Amino acid sequence: MFRQRIQWLALCLMLFIGGAFYLQSSNDYILVEKAMSSKESEKMQAENMLSGFQLPTLEGSTLEFEELLGEKTFIFFFASWCHVCAGQWEEVLKVEQQVENVNIIAINLTQEEENTEQVKQYLNYKDIGDVQVALDEKGEARQRFGVIGIPTSFLINKDGEIETRSDGFMSSEQLLTRIKTSDR
Repeated sequence: MFRQRIQWLALCLMLFIGGAFYLQSSNDYILVEKAMSSKESEKMQAENMLSGFQLPTLEGSTLEFEELLGEKTFIFFFASWCHVCAGQWEEVLKVEQQVENVNIIAINLTQEEENTEQVKQYLNYKDIGDVQVALDEKGEARQRFGVIGIPTSFLINKDGEIETRSDGFMSSEQLLTRIKTSDR
């Protein structure tokens, strides 16, 4: 009887420790899951996030995010080493060919890359169309948008509100539906 109680106690302790490690994990899947389960306001104002904010682009110019206010804009965060992001790129490029009057911005988490050249090589293998690529070299965009895992996407309507946020992969069908049903 005493031995059986010790076994149950040991099992409970192992489950508790395993759960604690799970919650503290930095695994990408866990980070995305945590981000998806966090509560956020229904319509966040993107205006404060975009006003006065700028990032260098892959081409060497500067992307002024304030200029995007008043236009429907889709922003997604990616890294060249992220396999899920590669799939997200394919879905975004399908949508890019089907929509008009929507800015599509890809923000590379450059701080997570070995160097900018790696990002250029990665994108050379893709026909990125009219998608603008900005480089988040200091992690400012990641912090400003509250990005935890990647890919993370935002659809900002013409009124400067974040219409939707998606943590994780989004199919082209889901993205098209969100763009078409965006109320502004």
